[in-house]
Amino acid sequence: DFCSLRFIREKTEQLSVRQNIVQPLGNTTDSGVMLTVLHGGGIGYASTSNISRLGLEQALEIAKDWAHLSAGKAVTDFSAIAMPHPRADYQTPVKTPWASTSLSDKLDYLREASEALGISESIVDWSSSLRHVDTESLYLTSGGGRVHQHLRHIMPGLTAVANRGTDTQRRTFIDSCQQGGLELLDSMGYKERAHTLSAEALALLDAPNCPSGQM
Repeated sequence: DFCSLRFIREKTEQLSVRQNIVQPLGNTTDSGVMLTVLHGGGIGYASTSNISRLGLEQALEIAKDWAHLSAGKAVTDFSAIAMPHPRADYQTPVKTPWASTSLSDKLDYLREASEALGISESIVDWSSSLRHVDTESLYLTSGGGRVHQHLRHIMPGLTAVANRGTDTQRRTFIDSCQQGGLELLDSMGYKERAHTLSAEALALLDAPNCPSGQM
């Protein structure tokens, strides 16, 4: 009665510099398909990372089998539901694409941020990082629905750890991931935060502890 297919491919690149030393780079790609079948009142699902025609047909058969097994046994008659068949296309607006800047330039940017963090011997650990996630999804339905999305997210990070004797303080700047390109780093104030974060961690070492007792 109804079938949908959702394809997802997500590419993630992770760059980080710890104590002014470039860390191993992270690159991952995840992809796969999920199929949903509504038939005879039942509903079934199946997923696969094999996106060949044979892999999709095998997943479809599994979803159909589950729909057959659940027919007449669920509270809801799924085949009686009018399923939508949307059509849309969306891409994240990007001013400065991730690929427009070389790897060496991005690492130099993170090195500068790292050097700005290591301002004192009391800063015992510090790091700067940048993650880029590129996600493409395609949703198709048996009734002609087609929704395509291409999302690009930037996730920056800064960490400073200060220590004096038995007192250790940690300050972080981890902005929630936002859609866009490298232009987001300026609007987030990434470099400015790198220059103030360690000072805040050191200030916490000087701050008096909260009083103890019944309040």
